[in-house]
Amino acid sequence: MSQLPQEPSWIMDSLRGTMAIALLSVREAMRQRLWVVLVVAVIAVLLAVPLLQAAEASDRLRLSVAVISGTIAFVTSLLAIFMVCVAVHRDLETRCSFMLFSKPLPRFSYCLGRWLGATLSVIMVVSVLALAGTLAVILQLGGAPSSFRVQAPEQWQRIDRFGAQTMVRDDEQRMSMPQRTGAGMQVRFSGVQLHEDAVLLVKAGVRGGVTGAVSVPLQVAVLRTGDDGALLPFTLEPLEGSGRRDRAGRSVDSGQVLLRHRDHNRNDLQRDYLAFPLQPQWLDDAGNLHIRLIRTDDEGMVTWYRDNSLLIRQQGQPFVINLWKASLVAAAQASLLAAIALLCVIFTGVGTTLLASLTVLGAGSAVSVVREMAQSPQTGATTRRLLDLILPVIPDFSRFPVASMLAQGQTIHLSTVLAAWGYFALWIIVALVLAWWTLRRREL
Repeated sequence: MSQLPQEPSWIMDSLRGTMAIALLSVREAMRQRLWVVLVVAVIAVLLAVPLLQAAEASDRLRLSVAVISGTIAFVTSLLAIFMVCVAVHRDLETRCSFMLFSKPLPRFSYCLGRWLGATLSVIMVVSVLALAGTLAVILQLGGAPSSFRVQAPEQWQRIDRFGAQTMVRDDEQRMSMPQRTGAGMQVRFSGVQLHEDAVLLVKAGVRGGVTGAVSVPLQVAVLRTGDDGALLPFTLEPLEGSGRRDRAGRSVDSGQVLLRHRDHNRNDLQRDYLAFPLQPQWLDDAGNLHIRLIRTDDEGMVTWYRDNSLLIRQQGQPFVINLWKASLVAAAQASLLAAIALLCVIFTGVGTTLLASLTVLGAGSAVSVVREMAQSPQTGATTRRLLDLILPVIPDFSRFPVASMLAQGQTIHLSTVLAAWGYFALWIIVALVLAWWTLRRREL
């Protein structure tokens, strides 16, 4: 009888070896009482966060998120680096490698197992810290804060004072509104599913005109499909009478709102926007929502931001899930540091490895600042070219601003977590391959 083809034995040996080393790494971390660091971090979060003081709940949430996310990033980074450094250095310097690699244990399985053990430990740590952080926020605010799902419009159009519409280019991130009475903007949200709690959020950058206006009156309307198929405007009224009066004492009547200045970085979903309730029957047959914003005077310059000036806000996931997903992004960063520490400790000492890993952490955290410097017109041509060569090879630890998303009440989607792990995976793979190659050439 013919036999079915079997898996090559070396594949199963590699998988078993990898899992054995990974579990060994976790057990060693427990025996070395690294869990004490977790206990101290949990106690610090539970004691520090409820004591934070601010005038408003949104400000207290910002402070709490800053403390919790900073603690998670600090603890996970040090834990990942130390776990790999101590374990690999001990194996290589005490000649445990003779016993390990005579099993036989493939060297790549050893490298992968040490990295996987550190990564699993980090994921367990961030899960515990996410629970502790949620409890601390509840104690501080008296309840769990809300998180919201947001959706930006897909299409923007400019409207001149005669009603003519012009499509805005997709690469135009900041759009100015024509400075004429009757001019405005029209947007389309595509593939919308509105629930009863759906709200339209509106903000923009406003600069004073000739009279020094500090706000601009607008008429915000939803375009509903009439019996003849034409889009008919229906004026929206803001929630709780907001937007009727500005700080200078200027007021408007029903059917209008005063739009005050909010720049691109002001993104608090409950404080920085004018909110208008939405109803599901306002969607067209294709699931699109059309919004029109029309000026009612010609004073003041208005700038719209494509990614966050107009948003549809709906209730999101619980805060504990939101914080846990943000923690998984921090775990992806710590996983990369573990791979870099593994590479460095194979051919150098523990001290140099710590210095190299922390240097990568500092450089990766400063990428956004360096990128702004490279784009500045005040930067010399030689410096700009040098920075353009360096930036692509440095992992950007500020690429996923999940801490600011938490503070602003935005829901962190699973796609953000997967994107973070996918982004750092390239550097992780390169570091692991180099670690394996270095270990192969090392004399044990």
